[in-house]
Amino acid sequence: MHYDFLPCLQVGSDQRPNYLPMEVCKIVAEQKYRKKLEGQQVSKLMDSTCQRPSLREDNICQIVEQNDYNKTERASEFGMEVDYRPTSV
Repeated sequence: MHYDFLPCLQVGSDQRPNYLPMEVCKIVAEQKYRKKLEGQQVSKLMDSTCQRPSLREDNICQIVEQNDYNKTERASEFGMEVDYRPTSV
């Protein structure tokens, strides 16, 4: 084990708990969590997913600039040009 300092995950039921180290667990893509989240979990989720609009815009512009879509083969094949600035409405 490489990460013995991490907590274990309870993968069994409350009546018969079974604990596994995090490093041996995998989350299935698009796996849904149907139980209600606790208040602290909701708060952490909101903090990590909610961004101020200006910060979100800056992050998107930075990603578009880093990916440099204008230099991709597909863009040139179709004669497309990607502007790094968002469109103003």
